[in-house]
Amino acid sequence: MDQIRYKSDRDSIFEILRDNGITCLYHFTAMENIDSIRRFGGLYSLGCLAEKIGKEQMPIPVTGGDRFSIRRDFNDGLANYVHLSFCKNHPMLKKRKDNGVLLVILEIDIEVATWEGTLFSNMNASDNGCSFASSAHDMKNLVDFNAVIQKPKGYDINYKHHQAEVLVKDFIPKEYIINLNSPLSVVNDYDMFLKQNGDVYLKHYGLIIKSNGSIYDLRTRRTFRL
Repeated sequence: MDQIRYKSDRDSIFEILRDNGITCLYHFTAMENIDSIRRFGGLYSLGCLAEKIGKEQMPIPVTGGDRFSIRRDFNDGLANYVHLSFCKNHPMLKKRKDNGVLLVILEIDIEVATWEGTLFSNMNASDNGCSFASSAHDMKNLVDFNAVIQKPKGYDINYKHHQAEVLVKDFIPKEYIINLNSPLSVVNDYDMFLKQNGDVYLKHYGLIIKSNGSIYDLRTRRTFRL
């Protein structure tokens, strides 16, 4: 990665985020991607991933969005950004979880919001009504932090504003992923597990997460490690 360049209003961005209780940002991904994120040094945008996969430099990941949202990202010029959320309980989590994807949530250092090239959106960046900002002043006026922090009670404008995003250009090095070494801590957010002898049994996925960190797949009878 080239040397990181910061926005001229970096301190103001930090102040706005901290004043609104934002201590980290979130990125959810399939558990199967964690090993690649570690081995290849961090989180890549869809555009960068496509280039690296084309050169056979890395395996195809399990994507967080469906094919329609991926297509929108490329059509709307957003494929070269890593999408982050201000909120941990993102509505898309349930949709992906219901599709049988075992998800983990990565916590990202808020410093990435101060990097030159980072954008802010007032709702899901693929929404037709979305607006973007790049400065601290415009972010403060654009992002509804009350909606971001509070879980929406139904589908209304707050539901959309709850999904405001931070879009980081191209790549986030793994050094800025706070919980990369313990991403499974978010398993406790789900209501589908039983703890037995220190193991976590994910009945919905047919997996047992062993206390030693390995994972046993009941369907294939294979054991692998993160």
